[in-house]
Amino acid sequence: MGKPLPETVRTAFLTIQVRETAAWVNSSLCILMKTIRLFQSTTCNLNPIMETPARDPQLWRMAKARAKFKSHLFTYFAVNALLWTIWALTDRHSHGGIPWPVWSTVFWGIGVFMNGVGVYGGFGKSQLSEREYERLLRQRTDRI
Repeated sequence: MGKPLPETVRTAFLTIQVRETAAWVNSSLCILMKTIRLFQSTTCNLNPIMETPARDPQLWRMAKARAKFKSHLFTYFAVNALLWTIWALTDRHSHGGIPWPVWSTVFWGIGVFMNGVGVYGGFGKSQLSEREYERLLRQRTDRI
């Protein structure tokens, strides 16, 4: 066996390992916490590519509402296609009158349409709130 390392070398080596491990743990925790959005800290030394850019809150809400609407629209088409397929393969010739998938297609379609008007048509809650706020602000300045 070789000669053991002097105590100072072993201590220095362990200190370097501990510091590197602590830095790795710190950066890993920062990434994890930013990922689950527990805090928005500027003290974490993360790669700037990974940091989220500053967002306009109103545009971010609109983008989320539009993405949610698109998801809802896709679900509407997929489920209704499945219902109409089931009707066509099973029940189509046994009953006269209106096919049963019409009801879900029409009434759910009304809901999807209203959701689309609210998201894209300028009649959403946030737009109405902004208009009401501006109206109240004008009334207030007219009184003064």
